[in-house]
Amino acid sequence: MKNYLIGSLLAIIIAEASYIYKLEKMPQVRQKFQISKNETKRVRNDVTLFLYMFFSKHNCQDCLQVIEVLNKLPSQFIVTGIVPDNELSNEEILRGLTGATFPLVYRSKYNKNIPWYSPTIIGVLENGDILFQISGVPGLKTYLENFLDAIYSKIYPIIFERKNKKICLLKTR
Repeated sequence: MKNYLIGSLLAIIIAEASYIYKLEKMPQVRQKFQISKNETKRVRNDVTLFLYMFFSKHNCQDCLQVIEVLNKLPSQFIVTGIVPDNELSNEEILRGLTGATFPLVYRSKYNKNIPWYSPTIIGVLENGDILFQISGVPGLKTYLENFLDAIYSKIYPIIFERKNKKICLLKTR
């Protein structure tokens, strides 16, 4: 009986240690997202959603068709492509393969927010809150167009109301 108790305690300690290690070492996408100062300068008076697409030139071509949708988005969406550091050194080749017209940045800049699957699109609000995360799969193009239209039309009134309350509070002081 004593051996079973010691064995189960060791198993619990090992499980807790592995969980703590995972929290410390693995990227945490659920935290606040790091929005750089250059991107916040591009924010307009309108409600802005930041879209970050983590991808690589080695992803399947069907999965990268969403880049066509991201290239055509209106100005309320600020799109940034995040690619591996070694691929960004040949940016012209990468743009030729993928067709991306939005800005591309190094993946090492976003180490805390690297998703487990590539390609992935992460939608972020102006304050850094993550709104959604969509993994790229073949056939996502049509879904993404409808999803972004629906999410923006539903979240726009909520965020715009909050923004106006802050603006009104600032004006009265």
